[in-house]
Amino acid sequence: TEVSVPPSITIPAGQTNAVFDVTIWDDVDLDGTQLATITASNGVFGLFEAVVAVSDSETATLSVSLPDALTEGDSEAPCRVSVSAPVAADVSVSLRSGDETEVLVPPAVTILSGQTSAVFTATAYDDGQIDGPQSAWVFATVKNWTSGSNLVTVLDNETTNLTLTLPPLVR
Repeated sequence: TEVSVPPSITIPAGQTNAVFDVTIWDDVDLDGTQLATITASNGVFGLFEAVVAVSDSETATLSVSLPDALTEGDSEAPCRVSVSAPVAADVSVSLRSGDETEVLVPPAVTILSGQTSAVFTATAYDDGQIDGPQSAWVFATVKNWTSGSNLVTVLDNETTNLTLTLPPLVR
């Protein structure tokens, strides 16, 4: 449903390859970038496959929902990426942290066919430094769609209290 190729091609004698046309179909489905596998085989050389990424011509808008704040060391904070309309096929949404020294997110999350959102988790990195609250953006992208982003504040978990430890007896 995404791409078609001729049912057969001929590699001329003395040649190692042949050129053929690939047709990309413009469906009306909101299905993001889909992967299509093209297979070539014959009885002598075996089976060969190549994967083609077909980007959607239909557009949608992504949004990212995060907690307002995380504390360093928080792991598996629930987050959500949403799309403006239900998707017609499973769609992989790329995720990226604007500052991986503060917030870590998975590289991608999949919105399942018929759905408008998917849940992922974020982790607030514990840098071991007294650096106060830090802000980090989280971005969601699908090629040809309007990207989404949101800002999260990462609260410091190190104490700023000064402590002094002395031996119990001083002579």
